[in-house]
Amino acid sequence: WAWKCATLLRSAKQSYRMLAGDRATRKNLEQLLEEFSDSSNVIIHLDHSVPNALLGDRRESIIDSVNVSRLANHSVYSFSCQSASGIGKRGIDEGVRAWLGYSVEVGFNTIVVDWIRGICLSPIHTFLRGGNFSEAWQGVTDLYEQGIQKVERLKYSKLSQAWLQHNLNGWELQGDGAVIP
Repeated sequence: WAWKCATLLRSAKQSYRMLAGDRATRKNLEQLLEEFSDSSNVIIHLDHSVPNALLGDRRESIIDSVNVSRLANHSVYSFSCQSASGIGKRGIDEGVRAWLGYSVEVGFNTIVVDWIRGICLSPIHTFLRGGNFSEAWQGVTDLYEQGIQKVERLKYSKLSQAWLQHNLNGWELQGDGAVIP
């Protein structure tokens, strides 16, 4: 989904830097953050995480308690498990302006994978329209609620509905929701 995100940014003529595959390392991210230390940007993380770290290539910890302060003045959108729990809260304490992510392990089955892809990209669309982090949070919340209703109406498996509800329950915005990327 990161490549779809990059395509959206490129088509909107937005400047971005992408660390994908074996380039998604702590060293490369820290170098990039050093380049942008005097500005305010949105950091988009579409990979795995654990409660106390965002992960990159080969599950390397690329942001954790040691370097999360390097995200100060930036805003973070992380579509990954538990990114809003420990590391997200720590980031806000260290000066991150806004953190949008999940406090739970994100789950879904193949029946709703296309819906989840849309949910993943929804904040990017919101930001490209000039929306703020609160609007991005609300847009995803609305999509989850619509998905839950659709799954129920179409009589899909209860598991699909349960995963969507679980993800919605763990979807969080921390910090200043008025931040406009």
